[in-house]
Amino acid sequence: MKHICVVFFAALLLLSACRPQTIGPTHHSGTLQGGLLVGALTYDGPTDRYLANLEDDDVEVRAPRSNRNGNLRLALTPIETPASADHGSCITWNGPTTSLNQPGVVLRARITPNATKAILISQNVWMHARNILNVHLVDSTLKQPLEQIGGFNMTSALGALFTPEPLPWRICAQVKGRELAIKAWSTASTFDAPDWQDTRYVRRLELPPDAPTSGLPGIYVGHLSPGEEAQLSDLETEHLAHTDGNLRWEQSRQWAASLLDLTMASAPTSAPTAAQIDQFSHVVMDGGAKGAAQWASLISSSRQRAAQDVYRQFLDAEPPQREAISVGQSESVAASVFAPLRLPHEQWVALLYQRALHREPAPTELAWWTGQLRRGYPRELAVRHVFRSSESQRVQVHQAMQEVAARSPTSQETDYFSALFVQLGYDPPRLRARMHVEINAV
Repeated sequence: MKHICVVFFAALLLLSACRPQTIGPTHHSGTLQGGLLVGALTYDGPTDRYLANLEDDDVEVRAPRSNRNGNLRLALTPIETPASADHGSCITWNGPTTSLNQPGVVLRARITPNATKAILISQNVWMHARNILNVHLVDSTLKQPLEQIGGFNMTSALGALFTPEPLPWRICAQVKGRELAIKAWSTASTFDAPDWQDTRYVRRLELPPDAPTSGLPGIYVGHLSPGEEAQLSDLETEHLAHTDGNLRWEQSRQWAASLLDLTMASAPTSAPTAAQIDQFSHVVMDGGAKGAAQWASLISSSRQRAAQDVYRQFLDAEPPQREAISVGQSESVAASVFAPLRLPHEQWVALLYQRALHREPAPTELAWWTGQLRRGYPRELAVRHVFRSSESQRVQVHQAMQEVAARSPTSQETDYFSALFVQLGYDPPRLRARMHVEINAV
């Protein structure tokens, strides 16, 4: 059984299993070793904090008596849950009802060391009208972090103001594209979870265009008074399979990983982290005019211009063209960023093939390119040539085999003759002649 103690200060985040460690006064979030990523949506004073205990899927959140205020708001997401575009989150609220403690869930939460953004679905606490659920877009970097975009009276599910349904209450939300669905019910009155089509328990909202398009699902806790506890149980997140949004997310993540692999290359062993790939993927998902600037701001200054240019090309392309454009972008960035790496020719060629074609060069390819570079062939042109040549090599091999042997080449023959084509200087007549000799010899 896991037991995690999270210590989150308003101006600094303290993390550990009950022994806090300061990670800096400007950090809004951090990773907890046993289970949660924590992000502050709003702060309240320089020292206010919450303590959160996670035991299996049950969460107990407490405000120390040393707190002075009651407006700290936190998003908490399970660390093992991957980011996505379309997903859901559920939590059961067990009380108390006598204060302003506020439970809820977050969707598409983006928690970084300097900011937290999310779609927030929370229980209303104004005038204790808890049978209302509010929807906000949250951006902790803004002067007014919370923007309300919806509110729903859930009397048919949770009872009226003075005659509420008994606790526990379960709150769920799902997001698919721009459609947000919210579901709530009393588990004491309704044992089985209602269907998502049951309008007594479910409300729907179309999100505005500027809402986050991807992120993490999780839960929300806010407005705990000094010494107060909120008891939450049965935390559950869900990945919505086979949606257009999640397909686009996977494509964006693959593209971001591929480009990052090149734009961040400063040594043969350098590689982007999963968190960096997610961060760039969110930018790709959001798109818009700010995308290129956001992308460039996440890369060191020496590479910003190249990254900004290729990202603009990507945004300007129609979706069906983006796959082809991404190859050209990677090529462009590689020429300006990857080419100057100070490595011996053999190592540089091997690394180029790993990054550009995701394979090792064949001995003939390695020997040919090493010889070309030693004779002064520019590395920038070599980068562009390798990026463009892989598919054309296979096409030329296929055409040559049809002419020479009236059949298609095997996969082994394709690999062999593609590498040989490089050695022959990309000369189709020489390839056909060599192929004729070797096939007849067999």
